[in-house]
Amino acid sequence: MILYFNHQHFQHPTIQQAILKECGPDTLSNLLNLVKYDSSCPPVYSRKGSNLLPFKTDLINMPGFSMPDYNPNFDKSWTDVTDQRCMDLRNTHFDRPWKVLWSGGIDSTNLVASMIKNLPPADLDNITIACTPVSIWENPHFYFDYIKSNFKVADSLEILSQDFDSQDAYIIDGEPADQLFGGLGVALNTLYQNFDWLHQDLIQNNKIAIDFIGQKTNRKFAEWYYHVLVTSAQSAGVPVTTLADLAWWSTFNNSWTMVRFRSLIYNAANCTNIKNIKPYFEKFVHWYNNDDYQQWAMNPKNTSEKLGSDLSEYKLAAKKYIYSVDHNKYYFKFKTKLGSGDIWREDLSNWCCVTDNWDALYIEHDAEQIVSLLPGHLR
Repeated sequence: MILYFNHQHFQHPTIQQAILKECGPDTLSNLLNLVKYDSSCPPVYSRKGSNLLPFKTDLINMPGFSMPDYNPNFDKSWTDVTDQRCMDLRNTHFDRPWKVLWSGGIDSTNLVASMIKNLPPADLDNITIACTPVSIWENPHFYFDYIKSNFKVADSLEILSQDFDSQDAYIIDGEPADQLFGGLGVALNTLYQNFDWLHQDLIQNNKIAIDFIGQKTNRKFAEWYYHVLVTSAQSAGVPVTTLADLAWWSTFNNSWTMVRFRSLIYNAANCTNIKNIKPYFEKFVHWYNNDDYQQWAMNPKNTSEKLGSDLSEYKLAAKKYIYSVDHNKYYFKFKTKLGSGDIWREDLSNWCCVTDNWDALYIEHDAEQIVSLLPGHLR
């Protein structure tokens, strides 16, 4: 059976015909609009609560994909969770070298800062920081004062071009931090320009939420997806009462699975000829993919630490953590979210879907098998 479907192939004529035949035009329209809602990270796989999305979620109970049950008594701080994550990975994943993808951005700088803070100098010899000239340009102070003097340095593109089968290291990146903080995709700037929207009570005024969803789609889809989000959050017992909560829940619940496949989707060198992706999940470590980070994200008391009071304070908890290590006032005050476009390359000819034995199927030469399996993946 199919475990995961690459959203880039929703527009392929063979796939569209199969979806239309199996589920009709509404399902196809909803899938295409989910991509429009967030083209970089479509929210197509629900992890918790009632699943009203078009795809089945056979992955959600597997380690690394599941969401823990909401614990209202969880009280660890971002610092607590980050320090513990570093030590846990040191205890469980230090049998191989670490190759850390550092973009210069908030997420990757936070995790490198944790290594500097928590690991002894001898351990840093086992770690290579992979970056590009753009990474250094984005955060030169941290690179020259903390990375160059403590770690070996390599080219990110060179590391990502290697087959996972041949990798002798764990590759560590800053995913899925956007999903923890409420990766609002292309809507991030829009929401901060209308900051009062973020705290609108959805119970009293759902029109704002529906209008927000409909900005890049249409009214019919917006009303449907609003219902999808509210229903799943209520049935999961996770507090979702404002527009900020709703946008966060969309990516936290429905985009998490996609993020775990993202480097395969956007890095052509890794996925052109790959037959089985199991080595990817054995060797690719997403730093923020653990239960404590997810519990921190679900606690409504941490909303201000996620969003701050303006765009420069987005991911405030992580920025505070970085500042505790590098004391860079400029980065703390002015750094905002940027995409790592110099690392990820989009390739529309890559794999189409993954089966339950982790085999990758390609629409170019596996179309008949994909179409035969697709009905079992649709709800």
